[in-house]
Amino acid sequence: MRAGLLREWVQFYKVGKKANGFQKNDTVPTSILRTRCHRLKPISGDMGINAFEEFQKSVICLQVRKNKVITPDLTFSYQNSFYQIVNIDERPEDQTFTITGKKQNL
Repeated sequence: MRAGLLREWVQFYKVGKKANGFQKNDTVPTSILRTRCHRLKPISGDMGINAFEEFQKSVICLQVRKNKVITPDLTFSYQNSFYQIVNIDERPEDQTFTITGKKQNL
C-alpha cells in the first residue's frame, strides 16, 4: 500500500466497562491513524429502496497500516459517527489491516 492512499484520519477509542460487564458511556481515545475508507458500493437497479441499501449505509471498511494498538474491542469515529469493529482481516503482503465496522446508535 502506498502512503498516498491513506488520506482520512480516524480516531480509535476504548470503551470503559463497569464491574458488572455493562459498557460505560465515556470513551477514552487511544490513537489517531491515517486510513483509506470506503463504503459498500450501491447496486443500481429499480427505483425502490430495499433493505440491502439500508445495510450499506451502516457498514464501512477501512484499510490501515498494521498496528499493535488495533484490537476488536475498540470503536472508531469517522465523519462524526461512531463505528464498532466487527472484523479485522490481516493482509501480510502489504502489512495492512482491513477493518469492517458497523455503525453504533448513540
